[in-house]
Amino acid sequence: MNARPLRHGHVQFILDPGAVNVDVKVETTKILKQHKAYLAQFEEMLNDERIA
Repeated sequence: MNARPLRHGHVQFILDPGAVNVDVKVETTKILKQHKAYLAQFEEMLNDERIA
């Protein structure tokens, strides 16, 4: 277990630091995939407008 000091004298206890990192990686991966999908749609839209 890790203890991390926070503001105002509070302390955050992390039971399994590895689990926190895995959650962050999963969320980051989801966000990157969504961003890539959005960019692909945007590029496709731009290409369609150039052709028209």
